[in-house]
Amino acid sequence: MYTLLIVDDEPNILEGIKRLLDWKSLGVGRIETARSSLEVMSNILDWRPISV
Repeated sequence: MYTLLIVDDEPNILEGIKRLLDWKSLGVGRIETARSSLEVMSNILDWRPISV
């Protein structure tokens, strides 16, 4: 399963993209959202997008 990261500064866009498709049928098991690149950088270790 994949992890999807959606980054946009508009909360409505984030929610819209999150609900746009049936992500599970596309192999996406988890969706994370952020409103800026700084938010991504501050959370990337907690989100652990890559499992070893």
